[in-house]
Amino acid sequence: MSNDTAVMADGDARPAPRGEAPQGKHWAAVPAGREWSVAEPGKTCRFSQGRGHPACGREASVAVSRGIGNPVPWHYCPQDAYARYGVWAENGKVMRWGLEND
Repeated sequence: MSNDTAVMADGDARPAPRGEAPQGKHWAAVPAGREWSVAEPGKTCRFSQGRGHPACGREASVAVSRGIGNPVPWHYCPQDAYARYGVWAENGKVMRWGLEND
């Protein structure tokens, strides 16, 4: 089983998949959905623990378009993007783990 280990643009190693792949499958890094994009420079993470709590504020690496009609980008730092949504930025793309047949 290979995780296609890579180094991302910021020098961090690609995050490990969550759990073992089922028999006959393996984890492969694949592009995330089209609603995801690499964050613009200078944007900060908007994740918070709920209303009344401050936003994370770390530098954002990815953004997800939310809303219907006129979607608004919500930005997330690397830690929150992977912990909450399983995505990361790598070589100018937003990636996620997907299962593929052996």
